[in-house]
Amino acid sequence: MEDEENLKKIDDINKLSQKYVSWIEWEINKSSKDIYLDNIGKYNPRDHLEDLVTDNLNTCLTSMLNNLVF
Repeated sequence: MEDEENLKKIDDINKLSQKYVSWIEWEINKSSKDIYLDNIGKYNPRDHLEDLVTDNLNTCLTSMLNNLVF
């Protein structure tokens, strides 16, 4: 069960990373005002990637602490 969740998270991280790379390539030659206006209300892969990695890190740290304490 947990292995399947980890594999799904790795797959999600891979997909979000690819989307983030294409998003950065799209932004390269644009002004910050254009980027801001074009991204209002749109899906931001960086934020979702950051949330996913943070959740994964918290889970790993919690597991380590549980192993040390118990």
